[in-house]
Amino acid sequence: FTLQKTFRYRSWGSDHRVTRQEISKEDPVHLPAWLTFHTLWYEHDIRGDKLRFRAGIEASFTDGFKGDRFMPATGLFYLQDSVKTGNVWLIDAFVNLQIKTAVFYVKMDNMLDGLLTSNYYLTPDYPCPGRIFRFGIQWRFFDQ
Repeated sequence: FTLQKTFRYRSWGSDHRVTRQEISKEDPVHLPAWLTFHTLWYEHDIRGDKLRFRAGIEASFTDGFKGDRFMPATGLFYLQDSVKTGNVWLIDAFVNLQIKTAVFYVKMDNMLDGLLTSNYYLTPDYPCPGRIFRFGIQWRFFDQ
């Protein structure tokens, strides 16, 4: 089951999603029991609905589980019961500037890398990327 809620108060807002999933031992896939995703943001309309500024922090948590291993030669995942992965908080910070249907963004992914611990794993033998600075443009070519 998944619970999801968005809260807004003036220019502040937060999004929350909590997922609980139950997998039996006979199922041919391993998944974490708990997944959470939270965003806290500040938003300000600079020119009505034509220019919008948003800055905030995203946090996600994946519960510990025995993640499937990946075989690069075949490009497939396979079951394993020896290595537990997950139990990880990932924290990101972002700034967006939206002009009509184009969004210019700057984002710092995995801000905690190297501070609390390093080498987060969601799949055995494949660490998550470290702290990454990203920027770019998302442009939808239709009006909403």
